[in-house]
Amino acid sequence: MKKSRLIVSVLLGSCLLGAAVLALAQAPPPARSAAPPAGPYIAMVDVGYIFKNHVRFKQMMDALKAEIQQADARFRAENEAVRQMSQQLEQERPGTPNYKQLEEAIAKRRADLQVQMGLQRKEFVLREAKLYYAVYQEIEQVVRYYATQNNIAVVLRFNGDSVDPDDPESILREINKPVIYFAQSLDLTPMVLEALNRSAAQTATPRQPTSPARPGLPNPY
Repeated sequence: MKKSRLIVSVLLGSCLLGAAVLALAQAPPPARSAAPPAGPYIAMVDVGYIFKNHVRFKQMMDALKAEIQQADARFRAENEAVRQMSQQLEQERPGTPNYKQLEEAIAKRRADLQVQMGLQRKEFVLREAKLYYAVYQEIEQVVRYYATQNNIAVVLRFNGDSVDPDDPESILREINKPVIYFAQSLDLTPMVLEALNRSAAQTATPRQPTSPARPGLPNPY
């Protein structure tokens, strides 16, 4: 009796399995979404590398640095003048009208110098920030154009500098970088840099390469 029940259970299981297989075979295939358009969805750009090799940006920064050096020279000269006045004060007898007059002049000149240095430093910091922002907007514009031309949905920023195993900060940056690996063919940096440097390169004599050779996607420009 138990043997016949076992046989019935096996036969019933076989029938159910066969029916399931038959149903799967006869069922229509699942709907497939439309094939995605060709081209990468994600690309990379080394913004720091572009800033370092952006010809016009480097020219503007060099001009700003020259102004900073000129201002520093003026402040050094003014500081030297105040120092000489302090030496002259030491030769005067305290309490005399000349001593008091010279002491007040030194204090006023030193205070004015500190104010001028603070204002000048603030102006230079603001101008430098505006230079960076203006060039960054240009980078964004070129990246946006390149992405739309190559069906790229997302462009991530990365740092292509090699890690220095003897520098703790360099090691920390390497560990904390958001992108661990990407195919070099997705690097937009060479094309973006070339587009930004093209106008400057056309006026150079003799013409120099617009950017160091780096692998990347074909240039659509």
